[in-house]
Amino acid sequence: EVMQKQKTVIATELAEAKAIQAKVKARIDELETLGKRKNELKKLKEQYEKNQETIEDLEHKQAVLEAKIDTEARQAQEKAAKERAAAAKKAAEDRAREEAKANADREAARKKAEADANASIEKTLTERELLEKRVQPTERLNSIIRASGEGEVRIPTKLGELLKRNSISYSDLLELYPEEGLLPVSPASCEAETAIKYAGYIEKQDEQIKRFIRQEEMLLPEDLDYNAISGLRMEARQKLSAIRPRNIGQASRISGVSPADISVLMIVLKTIKER
Repeated sequence: EVMQKQKTVIATELAEAKAIQAKVKARIDELETLGKRKNELKKLKEQYEKNQETIEDLEHKQAVLEAKIDTEARQAQEKAAKERAAAAKKAAEDRAREEAKANADREAARKKAEADANASIEKTLTERELLEKRVQPTERLNSIIRASGEGEVRIPTKLGELLKRNSISYSDLLELYPEEGLLPVSPASCEAETAIKYAGYIEKQDEQIKRFIRQEEMLLPEDLDYNAISGLRMEARQKLSAIRPRNIGQASRISGVSPADISVLMIVLKTIKER
């Protein structure tokens, strides 16, 4: 700011000096033309030379000052650019560190989850292997069974078979057969108990799901005349004819098409297939 003020002052002085110089030069020209007042001409020439020196000095100062201003401006720009580059580099390094840490944390979590899953699987498999052991029935075992109205056990039976009974829990087996090496009650043992007790129900449900998926994917002929199917209700005929579903799954989700209508469609599809 100080240099800018100095530059303004120099520029003003320079402009004034040049204005005076122009006037003096005009006067010199006038006197030389007229050939008058030699003394005045001499003084004016001296004044001109002196003023010329002043102008040259001021122009030199102006050039030096402008060069200094340009240098300082360039240095400021270079400094700002270096600071921005350093800040960008630091930000990139910080992001890289954070990303590396996040990746490491995710990898550690994945390995822990995998280890926990493997441990759980190993425990479950161990439990199921132990439940394959055959044991002799005891009076205590049969008393528990009789209390629930079930038939007594008369022959050596697998621990897993005993666990299928509603009256026997995994905790009962731990108490009745401590010498068989069963693991303490844990998520793995609970999983094994659930799988054994409800194996039949689970298999039945899985089969129902598979059957449902197969039915969902049964394709309906594009040219099927729903109005000609006598078993369909009027509303179902209208909706199916208007929407033209691609398969049974889509048809079952149409408002106004009942489960009974779906059953009729499945019978029609079976008839078509047999033909």
